[in-house]
Amino acid sequence: MLAIRGVGRAVGQPGLARNAALQAENRVIFSLRTSVLGAAINTGLNLLLIPPLQGLGAALATLISQAISAYGGVFLFRALRPYGRMMTRALLFPNPFRVPGSESSTKGSPSSTTVA
Repeated sequence: MLAIRGVGRAVGQPGLARNAALQAENRVIFSLRTSVLGAAINTGLNLLLIPPLQGLGAALATLISQAISAYGGVFLFRALRPYGRMMTRALLFPNPFRVPGSESSTKGSPSSTTVA
């Protein structure tokens, strides 16, 4: 159960960044809407999963509802779809500054220079 909760923390992180951006743009109503969506999904999944799976069901319900609230919710509201595209790009290409193939090259790095 603890491992599922750990994954849930990682899944919810993009939602925190999105909420900070929404707050900076004074669009907190969308943050409220996605949070209410997540709470409703969590309640429904708790009702379905806790009786057969007990604590594991609660952990799974929380993980699924956080994923939907943090990531899936941005595609439900038209105004949030640009955030969804940004979040998808961040998941697919996590470091935009990394040059492909640069990790195998040590040319010019401080550890590869020799001092005479």
